[in-house]
Amino acid sequence: MLRKTIFLPLLSAALLATAADAQPSASAAAPAPAPVRRSDAETAQLLDGQLSRMVPFGFSGSILVARDGRVLLEKGYGLADRAAGTPVTAQTVFDIGSITKQFTAAAILKLEEAGKLRVTDPVSRHLPGVPADKASMTLHHLLTHSAGLEDVFGGDYEVAERDSLVQVALNSKLLWAPGTRYRYSNVGYTLLAAIVERHSGQPYERFLRETFFVPAGMERTGYLLPGWRPGEQAHGYRRNGEVFGTPAGQKWAPDGPWWNLRGNGGILSNVGDLYRWNRALEGSRILTDSSKRKLFAPHMPENPEATSHYGYGWSVTNTTRGTKLVSHNGGNGVFFADFRRYVDEGVTILVMSNVSGLSAAWAVVPRIVFGTEYVPAPATAPLSPAAAAALAGTYRLPSGTVLTAAAAGGEVTITASAGDALAALTGMRADAVTDSFAKRTKALLDGLTRDDYTAAHQAYGGRRTLEDVTQSFRREAAEFAKEYGELRGYRVLGAARDGGRVEVLAVGDYARGPRYETWIWIDGQVRGLQTAALPSARFLPAAGGGWVAYDVRTGRMARVRAEGRDLVFVLPDGEVRARREG
Repeated sequence: MLRKTIFLPLLSAALLATAADAQPSASAAAPAPAPVRRSDAETAQLLDGQLSRMVPFGFSGSILVARDGRVLLEKGYGLADRAAGTPVTAQTVFDIGSITKQFTAAAILKLEEAGKLRVTDPVSRHLPGVPADKASMTLHHLLTHSAGLEDVFGGDYEVAERDSLVQVALNSKLLWAPGTRYRYSNVGYTLLAAIVERHSGQPYERFLRETFFVPAGMERTGYLLPGWRPGEQAHGYRRNGEVFGTPAGQKWAPDGPWWNLRGNGGILSNVGDLYRWNRALEGSRILTDSSKRKLFAPHMPENPEATSHYGYGWSVTNTTRGTKLVSHNGGNGVFFADFRRYVDEGVTILVMSNVSGLSAAWAVVPRIVFGTEYVPAPATAPLSPAAAAALAGTYRLPSGTVLTAAAAGGEVTITASAGDALAALTGMRADAVTDSFAKRTKALLDGLTRDDYTAAHQAYGGRRTLEDVTQSFRREAAEFAKEYGELRGYRVLGAARDGGRVEVLAVGDYARGPRYETWIWIDGQVRGLQTAALPSARFLPAAGGGWVAYDVRTGRMARVRAEGRDLVFVLPDGEVRARREG
C-alpha cells in the first residue's frame, strides 16, 4: 500500500512511470537527441554502473531488466541488513506494496472464469449488509477505484478483523456516486479480498498461492506461506536512518497482515518471482485471454486529462515514444517497488528498494534501456577522514545564510540555516522565476491558516473540485494538529528551480514545534508535498577532485570545492562562495 504524508494523492502510478520516461529537465530547452541503440551487454553494463554509483549515496535494492524474453540484468545493490552487513541480492525479498492489487484483481477474474461471480455484479450480491446508498456499487467499481470510497480506515498495522473492517467501509459516507469519478482506494481492494475468501472458501493468501504463485513458479511470494528463511527479507530504513525492520516482523495477525493491508498491499516478493509472474501473464495458463483483456484495459481515467487510465490493479498509459506501458508501483514510506511492462517493446523493468523515498533508480533505468538521454550518477573517490575534517566549520553565504559543515567518517554534511541555500545544496537554479512560486505558495499557505482553500484549488490546476480539495486538506490538517498541536501560521523560507520543477521550502509554526515542508511545483501546478527539514546535503569525495552530493530520490547533484578557507558551490548558472567564519 502506498501511504503518502501529503495533503492530496498527487502522483498516480502512471504519472510517475511517464515522468521516468521523459527527458531530463536539464535538456528541456534543447531538442532531445535521437535514441541510442545499445546491445544487451552494453545496456546491462550501463545499468550496473549507474546503480553501483548510487550505493554510496544511500541506494539499496534489487533490479531485473528483460528484453524480448532475455534477462539483461538481475542483481542486488547495497545492504539488506546494515547491522549484520548482509548484502542485497537478486533473491532478497521486499514488501512490494500496492503491486499486491494486481493479484487481488487476478483472483476476482479467476473466480469469474469459474462462474462464481461477474465483475458487473453489485457488491451487495457478494457481501452482507450493503446499505442503500451503495446499491449501485459493483465489483468493477472496486477494481477501478471508482466506487466513491475513502482510501483507508486505519494504519497498515492497526488491528482490524475482516468482517469488522468490511462493515466500517460499507457504512462509510460515499465521496460521490459509484462509477462517476476516480479516487484511489485501498479499502476497495480489501473488500475484493473479502469476496475472494467468500467464494473460494480459502484464506486470501492460500488462494493466491495455490491458484497463481505455485503454478507460476513463484515460491518466494506471499505473506507467510513461503516460510521465510532467516536473512531472506530486507530490513527497511527511513531516510533519517531509523530502522523499520523486516515486513513480517511488524505487528501482523497470526496468518498475515491485518485487514487494513490485506488484499491491497503488503505482499512480499523478489524481482525474480515477479518476472515469473510477468511471463505467466504472457501466456494463458494463469488467466484466459478474455480475463487478461479486462485486467489491462484502460477502464477509468486517472486524471482529468485522461493521459492515464486504471485497469484492474494496473495503470495503463502511453510512453513519450507512443508505446503502451502497463505498470504499477507500491510502497509504505519505507519500501518501494516498481513493476513496468512495456508491452509494445518487449521490455520488463522491476526495481525494489528498502530505503524510504522514491529512488532515482526507477527514473533512470528506462532511459538507459531505451537509449534516451540521462544524467549519470557521479563517481566517488575513497573516503578521506582528514580531508573531511578540514572542511568542518561554519560558513556564510552572500545572503547571510549560515552553513554548518560537519565531518564524520570521511563524509561532510552541510546544513543551512534558511531555505535560500536550496540551490547550493541541491544543484538547482535560484533565480527570479522562483519568486512567483514562493508568492503562490505563500498565498496557498495563508489560505490554509484561514480555512480558505481557494488558492490551493487553483494551485492544483483544477484537477480536483474545490469541495474535494477542501475536504482533503481539512482531514490532513486535523491529523497534523494531533501530532504538532495548533497551527499558528506559515513562513516561506526559499525556493529553487530545476527546469520545469520548482521546490519551495516552507515552515509551519505549530504549538509543539516547527514542521518543514517542501512544496513541489511542476509545469506551474502543485504536484507534491514532502515533509522536509532545513536544507542539508551529504557530500562525498568526488572522483577527479572536490566534493559531490547526489539525491537518490531525484537524481540531482550538487558540487562544492574548497578554495582557501572558503567553500565554492558550483551551480548551473554560476558559482556561489561561502566564506568561513571564525
